Amino acid sequence: NLRIKEWITQYLKTNDKKTLKKFIFYTTSSNYQLINEKITIKPIMYLSSSHLPFAKTCSKMLHVPNYNDYSSFENKLNMAIHNCIGFQME
Repeated sequence: NLRIKEWITQYLKTNDKKTLKKFIFYTTSSNYQLINEKITIKPIMYLSSSHLPFAKTCSKMLHVPNYNDYSSFENKLNMAIHNCIGFQME
């Protein structure tokens, strides 16, 4: 979906480094993204806008529900990435 691709681009261009690091961690379960690794964005049109985006970190895939506008997308993505615990090894 072109709209979601544009929203992801806008999100990545307009947020600070701390938020971008959280985005990388949320989508990959790693603090670092290698240059040759890609994060796949998959629109999930059958999920309503009440759902949060969710990641499958092993496959580096972000599933994005059907949001009506950028503001809803941004709010839900921020909610997801800023409240994620993830898998951390000690």
